[in-house]
Amino acid sequence: PVTARLWTDRFLLLVALAGGIGGASAWIGAVVSALLPRQPAGAVIVLAAGGVFALSLIASPRRGAVARAWRRWRLRIRIEGDHLLESAFVHEVPVGASIARELDRTVRERRWSGWFRATVLASLRREERLQGGELRLTAAGLDRGRTVDRNHRLWEAYLVTHADIAPSHVDWSVDQVEHALDPALVARLEAVLANDARDPHDARPDDAETSA
Repeated sequence: PVTARLWTDRFLLLVALAGGIGGASAWIGAVVSALLPRQPAGAVIVLAAGGVFALSLIASPRRGAVARAWRRWRLRIRIEGDHLLESAFVHEVPVGASIARELDRTVRERRWSGWFRATVLASLRREERLQGGELRLTAAGLDRGRTVDRNHRLWEAYLVTHADIAPSHVDWSVDQVEHALDPALVARLEAVLANDARDPHDARPDDAETSA
């Protein structure tokens, strides 16, 4: 069942997979035990089941170690690209202009290696947020930079006004979260802050704060 859980979230399919894995492990163990002298069937069956589990733990498409590492890597690339686009927006780089200066600044601040820099730029080109060897900013890139900067300021304001965190201590938390705010959560945060602006003496937590 643990092995099957690595492959599916559906209960009936999990039951079927668990039975199939158990039957296959028993068959493999019995065959190997019959072919090799002095190899007890029970122990070989356990080893076969353990081998299937180990393979699943590494290779399953959603919960496997390889898939998880790939998702973390893609998220890191996206976040670092967002930093570059946010820098371009903050420094008012127009659409079609080169972001070479912002790139140099971001590389120094974020300590990118040469190959990591190339990977981030390739990702931004693939998403059509940068163009050409001159690294010209596109409309999509400027829009993404604007969105990240807006999320940054929104989350920062929320932490200061509702989490009682000093403004000088919110940078790390904001840097971790600003890239992951989905539109629904952004809308809720805006509603909370807008309500506070209308009636600052009656501000109190609601579902939006709990979700955040």
